Amino acid sequence: MGSVGASNLWRRFTFVSKSDIASGTNSENDGVKRGTFSVNVFAQVFSFIVSIGIGVMLTPYLIHKLGPAYYGLIPLSLTIISYCGILTVAINTSVSRSLIQAIERKEASQANLIFNTSVAVCISIAAIVATALVAATTFLDRLVLVPEDGLAQARWLFGCTAVSFVVSTLVTPFSVSAFCRNRFEITHAISITRNIVRVSMIVFLFWYTEPSLKSVGLAGLASVVVEAILLFLAWRHLLPEIYFRVSNVEWATFKGLFSTGVWVSVFQVGTILLLSIDLVLVNRIFGPASGGEYAAVLQWSALLRNFSMSLAAVFAPTIMALYGKGDFPAVAGYAIRASRFVGYCMSIPIAILCGLAPFVLSVWLGPEFAKLAPLMIVLVAPLSINLAVMPLFSISIAADKIKIPGILTIGSGVINLLLAIALATRTPLGILGVALSGVIVLTLKNAIFTPIYAASNIDHSWRTFLTPLIRLSLFAGMLAGAAWSASNIIVIDSWLHIISVSLSLAVVYSLLLYRFVMDQEDRLFVNGKIHTLASRFGLGLLWENLPSSVRRP
Repeated sequence: MGSVGASNLWRRFTFVSKSDIASGTNSENDGVKRGTFSVNVFAQVFSFIVSIGIGVMLTPYLIHKLGPAYYGLIPLSLTIISYCGILTVAINTSVSRSLIQAIERKEASQANLIFNTSVAVCISIAAIVATALVAATTFLDRLVLVPEDGLAQARWLFGCTAVSFVVSTLVTPFSVSAFCRNRFEITHAISITRNIVRVSMIVFLFWYTEPSLKSVGLAGLASVVVEAILLFLAWRHLLPEIYFRVSNVEWATFKGLFSTGVWVSVFQVGTILLLSIDLVLVNRIFGPASGGEYAAVLQWSALLRNFSMSLAAVFAPTIMALYGKGDFPAVAGYAIRASRFVGYCMSIPIAILCGLAPFVLSVWLGPEFAKLAPLMIVLVAPLSINLAVMPLFSISIAADKIKIPGILTIGSGVINLLLAIALATRTPLGILGVALSGVIVLTLKNAIFTPIYAASNIDHSWRTFLTPLIRLSLFAGMLAGAAWSASNIIVIDSWLHIISVSLSLAVVYSLLLYRFVMDQEDRLFVNGKIHTLASRFGLGLLWENLPSSVRRP
């Protein structure tokens, strides 16, 4: 654990609900509200369950109504439009970091200056991006391959997605309020509402008119407008001391945001080349039908990645707040615990999906899609490493040390692009070659550079984050093997069978993980959070009456 003692590590990781880590002040007076870990994680898990439900139902529904070729254009449109979000992500990251540190230091005037400057920047970005998106929609047939007689529908889809992106850009500064107040349950509630509106609109428009990409685009636009309204209302509720005033903009503040944002942008370009170029390559090289199949399987990887990103974001405000207070030992201990926690949580669904891949695809999309099981395994299996390191990125952002990761990420992205083209066009691997390229490059980067660089930023041994990754990968592989073995013994041909086998394996794996992988601090953390959740649901007495061997590590 480096220089951080075990008892201190435990207290730092639990948001210190009864005392402030750095100053000893009451947590209720903190800018970043403490003691909300269990609420945030519960909200994230619930949001994840809703996302799974929507993904499980909506994807086969769209494929059945539109066909794989047309369906593939939906995630493809989101991918291409997201390329324009490089600067938006950079501004959002810079504003979150600067704003939360200003609030922690009780500097209201500086916080307002940062917020209003970011609003002005986002308005400028939206105006520039809107022009580029109009051109992209007009010349869409030169960017992607579209099914015959489907160009008009595709333009509607891309056009609505472009407008949605502009709206999202305009409300970007308002979206950081929940992050600053550590109120992720509000963020997840808004996200769930947006998804429900989108799905409801799609089903209604398909019924009222006819299934088309135009209806999907309009439904997406409506959901983003609802989300924007809710984000604005949340901002007014959570940050009443932050006001919107156009005149409160300062060039020096913009330069401060830009100094961090420029390297976040570089990092984002590399991330796009690593994670978001595959759909475009499959569409251009193999056609829209193959693109639709690839996009469907990619849903599971994206779902797991989004869940882990949100889970890692639960830890980010505390990491940044602690760093803003200069409590670097607390940052070190907290980051270690956060990385392990995310890794423990994500290894279970990753392993089960790999072990049951052909059965999940067959039940989910139909028997004809079971052939894509190798693709699913390639896309999902390496996530046991790639997702566990996500909390470590907050250290670089808090320390404003993202230049080196940015350069390395964009270099890795270029290598991925070239390797993917080579594997797709010069080998018989087909679309599997595109997936393998990204997996190889990204996993090497995250398994070697990311944990070592994070450890160096907090003055810890380079092995600090590597050992947990190795143990997690081994146990995830064991669980995947157990799931595959179970599939050869038990008939799995329905969601009930898949859920039953998955839950059984998850319970056994969790017990093994608890006893043989977690250390004493991990077990203390898990026990404490179980007790907190049990108390909130009126089950505290039941927990206290369990045998001490269960309640104590």
